[in-house]
Amino acid sequence: MMLLLSFAAFFALVLLWLAAPMGAPERAHDGAISSSPLAGADATA
Repeated sequence: MMLLLSFAAFFALVLLWLAAPMGAPERAHDGAISSSPLAGADATA
């Protein structure tokens, strides 16, 4: 039972560790892409 709980906790930590770096840069990258045309439009206008 303890081995199953420790494996489940380790699996959840690995999933969080794999999911967090993949999600955050994508959001930051999308924000940079969406803000750069606005910055370009402000610079030209």
